[in-house]
Amino acid sequence: MTTEHAARQINAWEVAQHQFDLAADRLQLDPGLRRVLRETRRELTVHFPVKLAAAERRSWPRPTADMPDDETLEAMSRDGEMEATDGCGGIEDDGFCEHGHPSWMLELGMI
Repeated sequence: MTTEHAARQINAWEVAQHQFDLAADRLQLDPGLRRVLRETRRELTVHFPVKLAAAERRSWPRPTADMPDDETLEAMSRDGEMEATDGCGGIEDDGFCEHGHPSWMLELGMI
């Protein structure tokens, strides 16, 4: 079974109810109060815009180095040796080199 397949089978509502039951057991909640709190009667859905670095990106220099593959990118991030889009190394995952080039993580919209 793949990770994706397993993740699709998980029901978030059932997980939340199970966690509630564990907490209610630990708190020794009264059965009547438990029934009231376990089921929702109202739901509030909130949507809000998130501004990404796209507005700033227009001023970023175009990449002059070849884009690293996924494995290399992961290794650079893990090892703290991220490269900028011009090949400068040793910058933070969300940083810029001295020439103004962003990290590959920023360029690719990963952070």
